[in-house]
Amino acid sequence: MALEQNFQQMAKRVAEANLKSAFPQQTMGHLYGLYKQSTVGDNPVQQAPWQMFDPTGYGKWEAWNKFKGLEREEAQRRYIEYAKSILD
Repeated sequence: MALEQNFQQMAKRVAEANLKSAFPQQTMGHLYGLYKQSTVGDNPVQQAPWQMFDPTGYGKWEAWNKFKGLEREEAQRRYIEYAKSILD
């Protein structure tokens, strides 16, 4: 199966699983960062939102920015592996 198709199927499984209440924020942030890197590429926002006033935005920025420079295909592979590890 092609990587892109496999990635899309896993992203759908993750969305349908509604994992937010079942896993810690760190786990969800890791998935978010890999997903954004897989679909958009590097985070275009240079500076993080100020944590005190936007903790959610800061967390998302930080999670995505961790994967800066990671190639799309590698981000998709890592997303698939990580999602499988928490879903199965």
